[in-house]
This record gives sequence, C-alpha cells and structure tokens, in this order.
Amino acid sequence: RRSSDLEYKKYNTQIPESFESSFKFFDYASGETKDMSAAGDANHVIVKYHSIHAPEFIYNPDTGYYTRTQYNGIAHVDAKTGKELEFTNVLLLSLVHKDLNDELLHISVDSTGSGDGYYITGGRYVKIRWEKATQDTPMKLYCEDGNPLVMNCGKTFVNIVSPAVFKRCEL
Repeated sequence: RRSSDLEYKKYNTQIPESFESSFKFFDYASGETKDMSAAGDANHVIVKYHSIHAPEFIYNPDTGYYTRTQYNGIAHVDAKTGKELEFTNVLLLSLVHKDLNDELLHISVDSTGSGDGYYITGGRYVKIRWEKATQDTPMKLYCEDGNPLVMNCGKTFVNIVSPAVFKRCEL
C-alpha cells in the first residue's frame, strides 16, 4: 500500500509499547527451531472447507516451505510477482462460526474462549490449544503440555475454520 493510502484512510501505523503479539517465534539468529521429533507427519495438508474449495499445503523438504493450492490444485500465487506463495508455518485454528442467515451469506466467528488447533511446520504437526479472554486481548497459543507455543521463524499462514471443517482436515 502506498503511504498516501494509509494517510487518506487515517490508519494508525504506530505499534504501542504495550502491544503483545499472539505469536511467539524462536530467535532467528540463535538457529534454534521447534523440536518436532514427537510430532505426526504433515507433508500434505488438506483444509476441506467445501467439496469445491479444499486448499492444500504441500511440504517441500528441499526448501523447507509449504506451498498452497487454491481450487483444483491451482497454485496460490502472488498477484504482483507471479511467484507461488511459500510458508514456513501453517496454523489451523478451530473457532465457532455462526450463520447470520442474511442475503449476503455473512457469518460471525466467535474469537473469544478457547479451542483446538494444529501447528504445522517442517513436514510435521502437533496439536495446540488457543485461548482468548476478551475481544480486546490477544489470542494465546499453547502446546498440549500447557507451555506457550513458540514457532519457527518465517511466514505463517493462519487458517480460521469452523469445528466441522477442522474435523474434516487431512494431515
């Protein structure tokens, strides 16, 4: 976005000192990564939203990235560069969805409370939990042992799915 667009819309571009991110990453310079030795295989992840919309994340061990397909196996590409999108991490988070039954097919997603999820990286996955106390507090991600989730450094794709879609996902 051009800075003039940001100014025109009067978006705040300053991060307050009190800001707390939902995501925690290993220090890139340390070379430390998430130990996934006890995790399950996740070389090909399918998020089955609908019979005609089931994006896939395919892990390439040579690059260490997941690529994403959209419809019918078509690569998800950056419109500006034409390059296929690549992600180090994929999050699948199950949040309650409610159909608002209006003519525009709107849905409401309840982002407070807690729920299940998966953290996917390096061709592996682990179960996680998310918690969000209020609408104005950051979401927190936890490993099954209750410790905060610390992810590998890199681009992260976040999938917010309904519990029904979450159950249909293939890892």
